[in-house]
Amino acid sequence: MVCFLLLALFVKAQERPLLKKSNKTFDLKRDRSLQNQSSNVFSQQDSLFGTNSKKTISETRPITDYLIISQKRDTTFVDTTLTIEKEYKFNFRRKDDFEQLAFANSGQTVNSLSLQDVPKSTIPSLGFKAKNHQFFQSDEVYYYHVPTPLTEMYYKTAFSQGQSTDVLITANLSPRLNYAVAYRGHRSLGHYQHTLSGVRQFRFSTRYENSNQRYRLRFQMANQKIEQQENGGLDEASLIHFNNKTIEFEDRARLSVKFQNATNFFTGKRYLLEQDYAVLMTSDSIALPALRLGHRVQTDSQRHTFEQSIPSAEFGEVNEELSAVKDLIHYTTTRHDLFAVFEQSKWGKAEAYSSAIDYRYSTVHTLDDPDVGESGFAIGGQLEFTIKDIVLSTKIEQAIESNSIGSFAEAEVSFPEVRGFQVRGGFRWDKYSPRLTLRQYHSGYASFVWVSNMHNTNRASLFSTLTAPKLGSFTAQFTTIDNYAYFRESEQGTLYAKPEQWGDQINVMKFRWDNRLIFGKFYVNTNLQFQQVDSSSGPLHIPDFIGRSSIAYADYWFDKAAYVHIGATLKHYSSFYADSYSPLISDFVVQNRVKIGGTPLLSAFFNAKIQQTRLYLNVDNLNGIFEGNNRLAAPDYPYRDFIVRFGIVWNFFK
Repeated sequence: MVCFLLLALFVKAQERPLLKKSNKTFDLKRDRSLQNQSSNVFSQQDSLFGTNSKKTISETRPITDYLIISQKRDTTFVDTTLTIEKEYKFNFRRKDDFEQLAFANSGQTVNSLSLQDVPKSTIPSLGFKAKNHQFFQSDEVYYYHVPTPLTEMYYKTAFSQGQSTDVLITANLSPRLNYAVAYRGHRSLGHYQHTLSGVRQFRFSTRYENSNQRYRLRFQMANQKIEQQENGGLDEASLIHFNNKTIEFEDRARLSVKFQNATNFFTGKRYLLEQDYAVLMTSDSIALPALRLGHRVQTDSQRHTFEQSIPSAEFGEVNEELSAVKDLIHYTTTRHDLFAVFEQSKWGKAEAYSSAIDYRYSTVHTLDDPDVGESGFAIGGQLEFTIKDIVLSTKIEQAIESNSIGSFAEAEVSFPEVRGFQVRGGFRWDKYSPRLTLRQYHSGYASFVWVSNMHNTNRASLFSTLTAPKLGSFTAQFTTIDNYAYFRESEQGTLYAKPEQWGDQINVMKFRWDNRLIFGKFYVNTNLQFQQVDSSSGPLHIPDFIGRSSIAYADYWFDKAAYVHIGATLKHYSSFYADSYSPLISDFVVQNRVKIGGTPLLSAFFNAKIQQTRLYLNVDNLNGIFEGNNRLAAPDYPYRDFIVRFGIVWNFFK
């Protein structure tokens, strides 16, 4: 702890004032009450606008000049504040894990505690869900506009012999041309046998706009490689020792696993190019684009390999007397969009587009299976407008004579804030194909060969959010699913899986409350989620309750040279039949033999911020010190033990 504080004081030598970023887009008004509740604590952190600033605005660049632009052209700006939301996201994925449960090793995978979102694309998804969440999607690669070069460095220690890093460098070569280069490197050996995880992810983006604002160009690429050693989970004897908290096996390397010779490899490449031209400008004193015509093309290529040097009886017999198993899947997609965008500052924006779509799924290691693929077309549009401060938006996309390419429609309305109260709500309908590994798969193992004739899944959701002063945010969502597709654990063994599709409708209700109460320099941040599935015998298993509460202290120390953030977080989810993990298909499988959960998870943190630098000291599974650890993240797969980890996020502004 002393070393941590000394390091914090050392970083004080930086001369640049810290800059702040908001997680919200400029036009978002939802969650305003939560921001107002915490403003008296966290607004002081901003050395540009806070009361502790030692430089005036004229001596540095305004915070709003360092822009981050999404694929949808929503704009945020750089953030160096230290909040509880940053603590929640300080993990390998850099996302809040409230609805996820991490496995023992960093970068391994996460199990879901709630109904997962629909696929982001109408193109049939490949599968391999246990690893696909780690891939950067096109909407997770950002564009930038910065007055001076900007660098962000993320670092966090791992679980034995490794580290997790993520570095971003971006600069404007001119006021109208920007580039950004980012690289994530991760390697963690883990405490259990044969669980090494390795990740290498390179991203590049650039944007250009000519001087008269008529022509715009955006380009991004991502090259991603993921390696994961697989062990099938603890074997029967070790699972008994783990559940009984046998002292001799607190050294987790002593626990035997089902096999130690299998590895999953995932590689992916994506390119996205978008260009548009303003063919019509407004007649205002300052001419602005009114009608743009453009083209967007995106290509994705993924290769997934499962290698096992010696076949394991846990998966059954192999095909054709193979001495080793090497399953290789290749998946490619291409999408072209022609679009027209009409924008008028007084009322809103309208867009129409047509798309040409193609996808191909092939089993490379065998010629027995034909390729799965389709070429098709889709049309769509979106409309955003404002009437008397009421914001309405709609979007629709419809496939044309396609069997597998999906369709969707959504609408959302946001009412103006009245005395701190605000309401918004909406509806979304999706039709999409079950992931391709459910429809067809051909492994070297005889029990993992199938061709399934599945119907498209239909899913509809109604949602509403009420934000109230001091009371926080209340969200309600009701979802119906028809033709839900999934993997079911086979009676042949715990690692066997078979594809199935549920014939009845599934209804899911979810209610969530988010709130923050502030007591001087202390505050309590609470997230409570209640969820219910209408049938306990169905294939969708989620806990009835998820809760998380953080108690924290935040204030300036050392004559206001450092801002410290100290606290603890308690997370609890009710007992439920969590999905098991199948390493061969890298996916989760429905099972009814083992329940997990029902006990709280306690963690603690001691974080500090000096200028642009945030320092993190995290303690995971603090319960493990007092009561040991026999918690599971999935059947046969342990949850992580007590561990202390250090990390840093550092921004440089030149």
